[in-house]
Amino acid sequence: TFVFNAIVPEMTQIAERTQARAVPFKHMQTLHHDEEWFYDGSRELFQTRDVRIPGRHNRDNVLAVLTVAKELGIDTSHVHEVIKTFEGLPHRLECVGTFKGIEFYDDAVASSPDPTMAAILTFGKHIGSIILGGKNSGFEFGTLAHTIVAVGIPTIVSLPGARAEINGALAHADYRGKIVEVSSMKEAVEACYRETPKGTIALLSTATQSYDMFKNFEQQGDAFKREVIAQGKEE
Repeated sequence: TFVFNAIVPEMTQIAERTQARAVPFKHMQTLHHDEEWFYDGSRELFQTRDVRIPGRHNRDNVLAVLTVAKELGIDTSHVHEVIKTFEGLPHRLECVGTFKGIEFYDDAVASSPDPTMAAILTFGKHIGSIILGGKNSGFEFGTLAHTIVAVGIPTIVSLPGARAEINGALAHADYRGKIVEVSSMKEAVEACYRETPKGTIALLSTATQSYDMFKNFEQQGDAFKREVIAQGKEE
């Protein structure tokens, strides 16, 4: 059985070729959601606000889970109970807390542009700063830069590594905000505290791999959280 997102062209192409039984979701006749409800066809299941983890992409993930559960004969009510209590995994849009009026999020798992764009679209204009940069793995940053410009993120905190490529993409997209170049996570968090307007979000979502400065993304996210908490306690 091949469970797939019906609005992703690459997935529908696979569905047309596979010998597996293709089962779509995110289609009006199957499991789908709008801003307020999850549906199975025309039948309301439960409200989207019951999903504890943020982001439209995570609501799409719930559709995948519901589809698999339906295929396995698991009642929707069981899935609903789990979803209402699941608060997500570390380093995946994880809320570190609110310090000095700024809400900090650890999305260290975002080691390429696509998940960073998903994070940006999750929080939109509530983002006051974003930490970008890390190991240069040859990614293309043009679409990310245009997403940043479209959302209007006022401050980029720029780590080494792919800095030149990211900054070049931002310049090409006519980014008019502030770029603060730093050389460590300590400096990055200091910049977030200094530059992020109160009442907005400081987001670690680097769009690159972390291997130039850290062992892995978990180590990077832990370093971010330690600095956020330590500097948040300073007067």
